[in-house]
Amino acid sequence: MSSEVYFDNNATTPCLDAVIAAVSDALGTNFGNPSSAHCRGYMRQEALGAARAFVEDVLGAPAGSAIFTSGGTEANNLVVLGVLRQAQARTPEPIRLITSPVEHSSVTRVADALVTQGVTVDYLPVGSDGVVSTDELELLLARPAALVSLQWANSETGVVQLIDRVAAICRDAGTPLHCDAAQAVGKLPIDLSTLPIDYLTFTGHKLHAPPGIGVVIDTAQRLSQSLWYGGDQERGLRPGTQNLAAIIGLREALEIRSADLDASVDHLRTLRDRFERLILQRIPTANVNGLESPRVCNTSNVCFPGIEGQALVAQMSRRGVCCSQTSACTSHVPRPSSALLAMGLSEEDAFASVRFSFSVLNTDAEVQAVADLLSEVYRDLLRLST
Repeated sequence: MSSEVYFDNNATTPCLDAVIAAVSDALGTNFGNPSSAHCRGYMRQEALGAARAFVEDVLGAPAGSAIFTSGGTEANNLVVLGVLRQAQARTPEPIRLITSPVEHSSVTRVADALVTQGVTVDYLPVGSDGVVSTDELELLLARPAALVSLQWANSETGVVQLIDRVAAICRDAGTPLHCDAAQAVGKLPIDLSTLPIDYLTFTGHKLHAPPGIGVVIDTAQRLSQSLWYGGDQERGLRPGTQNLAAIIGLREALEIRSADLDASVDHLRTLRDRFERLILQRIPTANVNGLESPRVCNTSNVCFPGIEGQALVAQMSRRGVCCSQTSACTSHVPRPSSALLAMGLSEEDAFASVRFSFSVLNTDAEVQAVADLLSEVYRDLLRLST
């Protein structure tokens, strides 16, 4: 490739120019600590409050419900650990968490840790379409549970869960619902005023904001268990000086995306669908994982039978194309994707699968060029493997 093509936007996205300018201003002329008791601190406190209110308004969340964190992983930990510890403090009875095997590692590894602390974790089965069973959820909620934690959209396949149905089931059972929306915010319309979601988490760097900023929406403001000790920032749930520059950058990115959400989604879906058509035309043996499932607009997970996906990623990288196999948080771990295994893929096919994820900055010309290159690289790797 004559220049780098970045198709790994579910791992992180480049900051938009307007976001960079906003962050630079917050680090330069308009620096300051929102907790400082002087004029500059007061101005920064106003900026923090305005950013918080904007995030809440964009998502249809109640005023005062947004808590800023350092990212999606911290946000998920704060909710899952916080809610479970609050439940343990209320009753000596056994505590249950309900989740799924296709969650991000910041939920599954928390679940593993909770099991060692006496918490029962039930995993919802996932169909070949990547969608969790809502019938099984109803059955599991016949007994009390402290929390249901499910992602809105999968970071590897883009498969979207039936969150409307899940939320209604949890509401009827009186069980709080946590929704990891890291791959949904900015790609799907979200209005928490119409959905009974108790906790929603996401991170800024998936939608062209800087890394290092995440959000918990605590709709009923029930979280009271902090994981850390320190100051009173963020209702005492996330003590420490807020990363105001990143918060300002997040507000700018959300403002840009919310202003043209429909156009952005159409552009991303057009890129994804054209990419998949080209790949399937050039490599008839390839399969798109979750092709018939509801998916977010920007994600394509393709199985290339007969080769190692890791080798394909490496060869594409050598040629200037960035793509990946799994979530960036687990991409250096040599094991097959748990999400793909849960969908019924064999280990061989899971290892042969590669994720391509697009952003609004990608172009149709890039899609065409990468599809052409992919078919060449695949044929070369296939020859070497036989």
